[in-house]
Amino acid sequence: MCALEAVRKTDAVTRLVAYEPPRPKPGDNVVGPEEILEIFPREALRLSPADVEAMRRTPVRPARVAAAPTIPRELEVVERVAFDERLGEIAIPVRLFAGTESQEYLRLAAGAVAERIPGADVAPYPNLRDQYS
Repeated sequence: MCALEAVRKTDAVTRLVAYEPPRPKPGDNVVGPEEILEIFPREALRLSPADVEAMRRTPVRPARVAAAPTIPRELEVVERVAFDERLGEIAIPVRLFAGTESQEYLRLAAGAVAERIPGADVAPYPNLRDQYS
């Protein structure tokens, strides 16, 4: 997302390769800090259940709980990003990769972004899946 915006604003980049546009899973609504600290480390950081449990027992747990509401807020910013006609201003070669095993909405998002960028394409990445699958 940052890279797509950056290449609109600079001529210092001559080509871009990106993996599936970051789009939160539709309908994902995390409510409390404890739930956030269960889901985010497991799904986004890919920590094992044992590691997530070990994090729960650390002395910094109260600070993590206090900071947890920032995670969905940052994800909301990603969700509000408009992949709109501004993408048509990108004037460099762009290739987006989409995992063949990723959820359909992410593959569709990659295609929708590529359609808005002149000359961009989407290349399938065999046997790769997103963090939600």
